Amino acid sequence: STTPFRDRLYEPRNVADVLGVRYVLSGTIQTSGMRTRLMAELTEAELGHVIWSERFDGSLADIFELQDRLSQEMAKRVVPFVRQLELG
Repeated sequence: STTPFRDRLYEPRNVADVLGVRYVLSGTIQTSGMRTRLMAELTEAELGHVIWSERFDGSLADIFELQDRLSQEMAKRVVPFVRQLELG
């Protein structure tokens, strides 16, 4: 669903409007030699507030481990925050 937004500048609010969502997760991956950095940011689209952001550094050989760490951190930190916003 996010492929049309790849490789161009966008505002989270615009993406949220197009996709019909309240939160937008964006990220980047950078590599240098065998090193890699994953960066992720979750934005509450209506107000444009960043709810969560994190970066993960590691070896390119361990890219799947970095992806797993990213997923685990999102579940641990983001889900309770969004739940509080939605139910509170």
